[in-house]
Amino acid sequence: MVYAGFWIRVLANIIDSVVLFVPLFIINFALQMMSLFTDSEGVIAGVLVVLIFTNIILVALYYTLTTSSRMQGTVGKKLLNLRVIDAEGQRISAGRAFGRFLSYMLSGILYIGYIMVGVTAEKRGLHDYIAGTWVIKN
Repeated sequence: MVYAGFWIRVLANIIDSVVLFVPLFIINFALQMMSLFTDSEGVIAGVLVVLIFTNIILVALYYTLTTSSRMQGTVGKKLLNLRVIDAEGQRISAGRAFGRFLSYMLSGILYIGYIMVGVTAEKRGLHDYIAGTWVIKN
């Protein structure tokens, strides 16, 4: 089994950012345009709340559903022939994929959880340890 290292995973993340940019840009643009047609601070605040939650939900769904799907990873991982697996080498559940997504926040603290990918023998980040996952090359 060949583990996916730091730089290829960074590249996969960049690809995923591009994939997510288009739909998020369209949604954000449409919601922000709606706020231009009102002077009500309440409506503007409501639009901002909807914007924030829409972004969080769409990103969470993207990472959860793609990682737990037959692709076994995001579009970026798929394009780079990477897969997310469990200890038995199997596809992970949606619940585990969502937990893995949530644990990205812990990995992001000073990026220590992500840097771990570059220094651990099995190329696992903090989010991988928390979720019990590995990222491998096909």
